[in-house]
Amino acid sequence: LDLVSRILLSSIEVVLDNNGAWNWDYRIVAAASSLVLFGIRVVLHKKGGVDWYSLIHAFVTGFGAAMCLYLNYMAAEKLTGTPEPLRSVQGNEPLTSLHTILPPITMGFSILDLVDGITLGWDFIMHGCATFLVMAAFLEVGKPQFVAPMLIIEVSTVFLNTMRVKGLPSWVNTSIVFAFFISFTIVRMMIFPYIWWDLVYTMLKESSASPETYAQHISTYLFSVIMVFGIFFNSLNIFWYYKLIKKLMRKIKGTEKLTEKNNYEDREARDGKNE
Repeated sequence: LDLVSRILLSSIEVVLDNNGAWNWDYRIVAAASSLVLFGIRVVLHKKGGVDWYSLIHAFVTGFGAAMCLYLNYMAAEKLTGTPEPLRSVQGNEPLTSLHTILPPITMGFSILDLVDGITLGWDFIMHGCATFLVMAAFLEVGKPQFVAPMLIIEVSTVFLNTMRVKGLPSWVNTSIVFAFFISFTIVRMMIFPYIWWDLVYTMLKESSASPETYAQHISTYLFSVIMVFGIFFNSLNIFWYYKLIKKLMRKIKGTEKLTEKNNYEDREARDGKNE
């Protein structure tokens, strides 16, 4: 194993495995995550202009998913003899306990995301509902490892939640805005579609090569969930990317300040009426 893989695996063992993470009930993890994040929201909320509960969730799940993704492609075959996502499609357990913990954390967060959607618009309500249902679907069938690496999309949310920090020099605000755009482009428009299609392609290929074995581990229901989930979130990311480009252009032209309307709280900005 390479050095990074060894460090990541050791960290997961110390933080999660040694505390019994393999045996944690995902419902309890989801409920605990929701309560902790709600507490952070009540205590800190928008202190300094930052949605702290959202930032903390994005940091934990985004970079946790990056760890899962790295281990999937760099360590799975060396550790088990079978690469990911093939080994998961063949019915093997998640590669690490981190793969099992991230989806319920996001499931708990989605409840707060759904509440926020009431004031932020239907696209956010749809995002909250879809996130909750998708996490629940994968967790109920014991396949959290399918969706855990895809949570790398939250990396871009880390920058989104720091775009409204107050009192920063203008060059820092500019850097954060462009960091958000670049991270959104990389994780949501490139990495996420690739991970999703790699999983779909592997499932289709395995269903043809070993139909009986495949049917034992992957139901038609699960494949349908993966298809709908991928199409929905890829479409939503494209929709948001279109809005993001328009917003970025307004900031470049100077018609919108760097720290203005970065959480889509202004309905006119959200509807594109400030063009």
